[in-house]
Amino acid sequence: MPAKVAGRDVWFFLGSSGAFPMVYESTANLLGLQQKPIMKGTELGSRTRRVESGLSGSSGALEQQTALQSFLLGRVSLGSWQAVVLPGADRQLMQLDGHPVIGILGTQLYRLVDAELDLANRRIRLFKATECKDPPVYWGGEYTVTPMLFDQVGAMHFTMELDGRKINTGLLNGMSTPSIDEGIAKRYFGFDRQSPGVIQEESDGNERSSFYAMSLTAAGLNVSNTRVHIGDSRVKKCGYTTSGNAGEAIQYSNCSNTVPFALGSSLLQKLRIYISAKQEKIYITRSTPPAPGPASTTPAGQGLPLQPRTDVLDLGCHAAGAIDEEALFNLGERLEVCQLGIQQ
Repeated sequence: MPAKVAGRDVWFFLGSSGAFPMVYESTANLLGLQQKPIMKGTELGSRTRRVESGLSGSSGALEQQTALQSFLLGRVSLGSWQAVVLPGADRQLMQLDGHPVIGILGTQLYRLVDAELDLANRRIRLFKATECKDPPVYWGGEYTVTPMLFDQVGAMHFTMELDGRKINTGLLNGMSTPSIDEGIAKRYFGFDRQSPGVIQEESDGNERSSFYAMSLTAAGLNVSNTRVHIGDSRVKKCGYTTSGNAGEAIQYSNCSNTVPFALGSSLLQKLRIYISAKQEKIYITRSTPPAPGPASTTPAGQGLPLQPRTDVLDLGCHAAGAIDEEALFNLGERLEVCQLGIQQ
């Protein structure tokens, strides 16, 4: 997603596996962002989450924080956010349209605004959070709705129906394919990496990956025979239960900031999702395939130019026909971000 930090144009990944915004150490150094230790009681993000114990990630302890001064998303100021620094001063910089990708925007964003994810049409829309009586699925059609949940550290998760069983789910997993914990798959769905029907593939790095066909079975979805990556098991560390913070659903019993099943970007492209901050609900439908358009003339590997529109859009309660496409920020075919209506 496009943003500005201290007057500089940057990009963030729209992550869903952590509550707090995170900035790569290499880009923090590039932007000259000052770092300081994360102490117990430190307020992170938009000062709504307080650290109660040590933070850790896949690369080890997360011990530093930095301030995102004059933080702009689109054209709206989010003030100053405190971000976790992801270690790795030698991490290779990624750039889009000549601007650095500096980190990952955490799920705390979904507490502040409504969000529509329409990745099949390469669009993400953010709306002013409103408490509407009617479902906000303004594009119509059958949908399924699930509560939007947050764990002890503020990471967002929700419940989906997978092969007829409810399971605690996250949006993204850093992969294109959906993924499931192998220990959870074996206990509740009856398969592991050695089971009949599992497809084994070898990557360029000679790593073997395992996939199994599964289906989303909730109302309005019916996404059948989706390739699901069988990931490493966290069951020994995280335990398992079918009754906990995620309600009556398969979930970890002892871990936060992680889920046993994640959708992945390829499955998200088959869905259209509306996340309602004030309703604390997630509405999910099948996506409409994008209309054919002219072939892109953008050179391979390069991003599309930013052409921000200046119109301001307050969608109210998202009544049918209320969407004014001209009021969206136009980022070519990459994504579109609606003007936020956040009040400081």
